[in-house]
Amino acid sequence: MHYYLFCRPFVIKLKMKYLLVLFLSVSILAFSSIRTEKNPFEGEPDGALLPVIYQFESHIKGLYLINHYDDKINYDAFRFAMMGYYNMRAQNLLEKDSLVTIIDFTLPSNQKRMHIINLNTGKIVVSTLVAHGMNTGEEMPNRFSNKDKSKQSCMGFFYTSETYDGRHEYSLKIDGIDTLYNNNARNRGIVFHGADYVSEDYIKYNGRLGRSFGCPALPQKTNQYIVDLIKGGSMVFIYSGNPKYLASSKYLDLERAAEYFCEN
Repeated sequence: MHYYLFCRPFVIKLKMKYLLVLFLSVSILAFSSIRTEKNPFEGEPDGALLPVIYQFESHIKGLYLINHYDDKINYDAFRFAMMGYYNMRAQNLLEKDSLVTIIDFTLPSNQKRMHIINLNTGKIVVSTLVAHGMNTGEEMPNRFSNKDKSKQSCMGFFYTSETYDGRHEYSLKIDGIDTLYNNNARNRGIVFHGADYVSEDYIKYNGRLGRSFGCPALPQKTNQYIVDLIKGGSMVFIYSGNPKYLASSKYLDLERAAEYFCEN
């Protein structure tokens, strides 16, 4: 069964599940204690688009609450990831649009800060440890770079590409799409790969994970499964909380994301 919701200037067709999400989120919006990071550089949206933006924000918050992502994922990281997801879809950058990978580098490396969400089911299918670059920080990431040989992690939006067997055995190349922030990732050799310094045992003896040369390194035991899951054109978002990036990335265009969501 479908229902039709009129949201100027678009007509939205919703299944019962999404109707429930919408009304749940609308009822919660005014009272939710979830803190949403305010972009200090963001201007006021076009007044004609306010209903569309409100519906989009309600949808995102509803998904977050109804699927209990708050147990694992920071809301700001999720919100910005979904904003980028719809902007990337609007540009046909995603061949595999059912999966979203969020890496939250505002958290220390001894926490599971990488999460893969299946948007078809709403379920978090993987939550795992992930390492950052050695010059990005020790336990906490605090420095990021797009430069070759910096040995620092980079932030922003990527899409996954092809796999290969190399220095770190089975690995996955990723392409950064944020100019100045990560568009040099392929040239730098920033890839997903397994590493023995990414494990609970390593944390037990060192208090944190080991560090890479800038790659989002994964546990050896689950690396192949994760790589095979996300390879071939799915979205990856590395969240750093950097206000300059949040203000400048064209993939964080709220109005365009909301319009695409309403149209599709």
